[in-house]
This record gives sequence, C-alpha cells and structure tokens, in this order.
Amino acid sequence: MLNLLFLLILITSGLVNAEKNVKPQALVTSIIQSSTLENVKGFIKTTGFRDSHLFPKGYKARRGDDRKVRSSSSPKWMEAVGKLNVDGVKTCTLTLVEEDEDKDSRIAITAYHCIDIVLGNKNKELNATFTSNSGKVIKATAKVLNHGGGDLHDWAILLLDKTISKEDVRPLLISGESVVSLREGVEDGDYENLVETAVGHSADATRSLGNKGKNLTYDNDCKINMDQNNYSSSRWAKDCDIYPGASGGAYVTSITFDDGETEHYISGIIEASSGKGLMTYVSLSSEASRYNSTPVIDILSNILEDYNEY
Repeated sequence: MLNLLFLLILITSGLVNAEKNVKPQALVTSIIQSSTLENVKGFIKTTGFRDSHLFPKGYKARRGDDRKVRSSSSPKWMEAVGKLNVDGVKTCTLTLVEEDEDKDSRIAITAYHCIDIVLGNKNKELNATFTSNSGKVIKATAKVLNHGGGDLHDWAILLLDKTISKEDVRPLLISGESVVSLREGVEDGDYENLVETAVGHSADATRSLGNKGKNLTYDNDCKINMDQNNYSSSRWAKDCDIYPGASGGAYVTSITFDDGETEHYISGIIEASSGKGLMTYVSLSSEASRYNSTPVIDILSNILEDYNEY
C-alpha cells in the first residue's frame, strides 16, 4: 500500500495595508497529503506578500543560489513572464502564452493558489504587469477563465482586459510534450540539447537577486528528477532556486535542434519550493483538474483558439 507523504505548505493569506484598513493576519500552515513529493519535506507555496519583510527571516537567498537577474541582455522570451498583483494582498508571477508564434495574446497562466482569494468576489482585482526587453511597461487587469481547483491541481488560466501585441511582448509557446519526454529525446539523439529554466518574481530579500520581488530572476541550471515521471502531475526539479513570489511563474524548456536553432516552450507552472534548490511545478501536458481528466494543455489550447485574435 502506497504510503501517503506530507507536503508542508505555507499559505499567505493576508498583509498589512493601512490604506485599505486590512489588519495583518497570521501565517497559516497546513499539511496536505501527497504521494508525488517523495522524501521531500518543508515545501512552501511560493506566493509572495507585498510586504516582503513579513517573510520569516526575510527569505534571503540561500548560499549557493546561482540565479540571474533579468536584464536587457537576457533572452527575449523572458518578457512574457510578468508580475501579478492579487488585490493588493499578495504578489505572484504569470506568463503570457500562445501556441502560434505569429499571434498576439491576451491569455496568461499562473498558479491556482495565487488567485483563489478572488474567486467569487467581483470586488477583488488581478493586475498584471509585463516589461518588454526595450523597457516598455504594459499593464492589464485580468479575470479567471478556468482553474484546477487547488491542492495538486495548482493552475489557473487568466483573460487579460487587452490584447498584448507580439511586437511589444512575444508570448511564450505552450508545449504539448512533458519535460521528461523532451529530456528522453535528447538522450535518444532527437535534439542536440535541452536547457530547463525557472523564471519568476521571487521576493527574497537579497538586493542583488530578487530584491523583494522587484526583480525578475531565473535559474537555468534546473534539472527535472527523471525518477518522478510516472503519474505525478506535480513534477519536481533539483538545482532550481525560487522563493515566495515566483508562484505561477514559468518552467521553460529551451530545445536546441541539430541545425543549431533553439526554440523555447513553457512546459509548466511554478508551484512550490523547499528554499534549498528543490522545487515543484505543474506540468501542462499531464495535469488534470480535480473536476475532470482533461490535461491543462488541451483546456488552454481551446481557450487560446476562442479568445486570441488571428
């Protein structure tokens, strides 16, 4: 009989905001039964408070953290990864997506635990901010179109109130293949190389890195744990540094082909971290919602066809 293991989740449910007369609430911890994170303890949902100093110990970056800060010289695809402000209560990350590189987009994806507080409440707002490599800032409000329902189904699809031109921010292409399948493709010689990158607005207090979520940081040394490719829809990767605020961010696979051309795909949504280089993400290719067995990639593909202009 399969032993049920435990995933410790730190839920960020409030913040100090004098302007809105919101009183600070205690951090709430809960333990969720999980069979997908074997031998992994101490995971936290990577949602960030706006007031990042409320994090225990400021969530300073661990020693050995090798993330980089996005700059104008960073890969252009990173401009599709933006910051999500959830009703002034917490901050997360979201990613502008498409399945056709020639299309504009108004569809983004993030983590369910980032947006759960706005569900059923029309007075709560989701505000997205994207910054192009040229420095152009694009703001939009968003609403939830679909979601997985939480727990191990930690994904949500958002509709922005405006279409963002690919000339300003080019959306990331969604991948129908799992990272495991792509990694096996490299081993079989189908691809020349595969780089896995986790990107998000980690709100660690280290000024030269996350700077309380002000910077978009990325770790391109991530490696999926190939032993966990079985049935687990919530994957985990090692050597991958993220912190609260990166939830909803992008787990990106960059595939180099034999001709030297490289293409970048979003394969998953950042979910949780140990704070010690081990993180989990929701796989777009295999994650079904708690309501039905349809993979996120299929739900997302149908929504993109319905909402994005040709």
